[in-house]
Amino acid sequence: MEFTGFPDNLLCGEVQHISVEFRNSGKLPLHQLKVASTNPEFFTFGSLSDCPEANSVYQTVDTFSDTTSQEFVVEEKEVKHVRDIELGGKELTPGNSVTLPMWIRGPNTPGIHHIDFLFYYESTEKNPKVK
Repeated sequence: MEFTGFPDNLLCGEVQHISVEFRNSGKLPLHQLKVASTNPEFFTFGSLSDCPEANSVYQTVDTFSDTTSQEFVVEEKEVKHVRDIELGGKELTPGNSVTLPMWIRGPNTPGIHHIDFLFYYESTEKNPKVK
């Protein structure tokens, strides 16, 4: 995966639109793409059909709700939220990529903040052989 346009600095409450490219460099199709983060309130993903219009960007970031994705609470101390990343109901076949819009928001308190991301996916093969 690769972020495009990720800023080095954000002002308190500032919203920035970036792009995230997911590329399948494996030999099998993948699906069930998820992201876990220690600070899920600072970002949200759009869907393949979204475009960054000013009004919809701020509405999405203010509410941080996404009707196409589901959010789950994980009991781990460091990882607080896991969210599905919508691939349009499709799988990502080997050698292909998909680019999704993402909006990030600067925290309301000044200072240095870190956002940790953990991206996870599953193979479409039910019982892959471990080598």
